[in-house]
Amino acid sequence: MTPPRPIPFLLSETELAICRNIGISRNRTQNAHAVYDARVDPKSDSADIHIIGAKGEYVFAKHYGLPPPRVLVHGDGGVFDYMLNGLTVEIKTRGRLGGDFILPAYKKLAADVADLCETPSLESDRVYIVGWLTRDDFAQHQVRVNWGKGETLVVNREFLRQVTAR
Repeated sequence: MTPPRPIPFLLSETELAICRNIGISRNRTQNAHAVYDARVDPKSDSADIHIIGAKGEYVFAKHYGLPPPRVLVHGDGGVFDYMLNGLTVEIKTRGRLGGDFILPAYKKLAADVADLCETPSLESDRVYIVGWLTRDDFAQHQVRVNWGKGETLVVNREFLRQVTAR
């Protein structure tokens, strides 16, 4: 299979500031409620991970004409980030280009579909919507790996479906 062609987005300084504020607020809320957040990349600060995640959610919302991401009081509970055409959608964003869809093994993909976004770095104004997969796609193509911080479920990006440009 051929991996999907990512759809590029360029965020303005204002949009980047919105994503930074959402990420920092989510991190503060998480810390205030003592929520443990096991991340695949232990080198990244939790606030940075939240900012990267907000960037992916922001471009997804922008692409589909949905409201921008919000600061969640107690997180989304691992369920979903958006509703689109009657389907629940989980957005996962990688802080580097070329990665696969990953999910810690202790979590399950509870949403109907998941969307993979990526950005070259925390500071970058470029964000890409890479592709999407259904819960069944995830179950069929996941592989368990361990990079030294517990098991992770990985779906190679070649199994992602193409997102339609608007």
